[in-house]
Amino acid sequence: MNVGIECPDRARAGSIEKPSRQLYSPAMATAYQMEATLACWPRILVSNDFLDMVRSHAAAEGNDPQARMTNQIGTKCGDFLFQDTDGRWAVDYLGAGVRTLPSSAQTVQPFVKDAHEFACAARAAHAAKGNAKLVEKYDHLEHYIASRLPLWR
Repeated sequence: MNVGIECPDRARAGSIEKPSRQLYSPAMATAYQMEATLACWPRILVSNDFLDMVRSHAAAEGNDPQARMTNQIGTKCGDFLFQDTDGRWAVDYLGAGVRTLPSSAQTVQPFVKDAHEFACAARAAHAAKGNAKLVEKYDHLEHYIASRLPLWR
């Protein structure tokens, strides 16, 4: 049996409607909590439980079809994760794993340069306004994208 958690949506600014309530799975509740309290800048964090599962799949041994597939899935999933500068694991949405996808050159490559320029401009705009919290967020985003630019040139 799985357990869920019921959470109210946030009230929309200017709305007179009462926020609806949503039912979240434990995984979704954990993801929401990580996003709200730990992410701190634009990224998708990965829980230790998920990371352990990916690693155990990648380490699967055996020569039967199920073991080989489990190993390949774990290995491929690992290609889409990275350890960020603060030690937390996150989805590497501009990393080598994404670069290997067949349609990435047409769909992602044009976006990367624009995303980097946006992050730099947003950081500068928030610095001009003196908003240190948003400067820090965009600084991390800019560094992440900059570190992936060589993959997309």
